[in-house]
Amino acid sequence: MLEERFFTAGKALKLIFIGQVIALFVSLPNVGNLISLIAGITILVGIVKIRKADALYNRAFIMVLCSLGCSLVLSMATVYFSSLYADGNLGAAQTFMIVALILSVVAAVFGFLQNFFIIKGTTKFLGELQEEALVKHGETTWKLMIISYGLNILFSVLLLFVSDWSSVLSLVSNVVNMAITFVYILFLYRSEIRLLADSKTAD
Repeated sequence: MLEERFFTAGKALKLIFIGQVIALFVSLPNVGNLISLIAGITILVGIVKIRKADALYNRAFIMVLCSLGCSLVLSMATVYFSSLYADGNLGAAQTFMIVALILSVVAAVFGFLQNFFIIKGTTKFLGELQEEALVKHGETTWKLMIISYGLNILFSVLLLFVSDWSSVLSLVSNVVNMAITFVYILFLYRSEIRLLADSKTAD
């Protein structure tokens, strides 16, 4: 039933929302890695649960697997090029920077698509509920994400040539990312509240 899919999506979006909120605190000293792990697991569980509600959500899950694949390849590349550098291959460091940049760009694309499919799946349900304001919120969110991910990729490339600007580029990137993250978090919160409210009304 449609109401069951609303309920499944609403409960899963709540987990994704919680994970995104937890991720806001990854910059805390000493516990950043632990917070990142907890946030990642929470979001992953939410996506695993929500994939049953609609095919668009399942595409988001596929993007998660692709992102994990990029992380695995990057870890293997780190070990490989570190061993080359330790053996005296001075060019290994520069080659690794290029490989890491390429993998980061690919991972960023997968990351954007993950969020895009989550938003599109949610706006599909919200459209069926005639929640036009929330649908517009979702559409605005993924369009803003294009700017965010685009800037991150651009700054990553620029840092290869203008490393002296690293602090400025990092500051600009962090401010933009934080602002758009808040827009996304608000969308997740409003959406899960609406979907769960409709499933309760149906009961």
